[in-house]
Amino acid sequence: MKTEKEQRAESELQDISIRLHKAGVQLAISLKKCKLIGIKEEYSNDELEVFDAFTSRFARVSDILTQRIFRLFDVLEFEESKTFLDALNKAEQRGIITSAFDFKEIRELRNEIAHEYALRDFTRLIADVIKHTPQLLVTVEHSIKYSKKLTSH
Repeated sequence: MKTEKEQRAESELQDISIRLHKAGVQLAISLKKCKLIGIKEEYSNDELEVFDAFTSRFARVSDILTQRIFRLFDVLEFEESKTFLDALNKAEQRGIITSAFDFKEIRELRNEIAHEYALRDFTRLIADVIKHTPQLLVTVEHSIKYSKKLTSH
């Protein structure tokens, strides 16, 4: 018999997984649009809006995964991640991510986006976000599959 805490965590995981799927679809759409625009020195206002939506979606998906999904996996598997790196290492052990190091880079990109590109030029940031988005999208798929495995008892 599951505890009330486990039942709440399962329910939350199911809800968050639905949101993650939708956010992943939107991120994939933005990635396609940004690849069509390409990396260049100057962008029109319309192109900047597309990139702004893209980076926001990248940050949102990253947050859902690292702040919600990975932590719910720990709750449901009776494990505790004391630090962000603990959570990444456990996600790697579970086969959800291929590299904790790469995901740490994704988190750093998310932080740069949240702080309005303060640490580097826009063109390089966009190139790195485009580079890491496929890995983020694969992680979305792996996380949703893992979520279903944990909640289908």
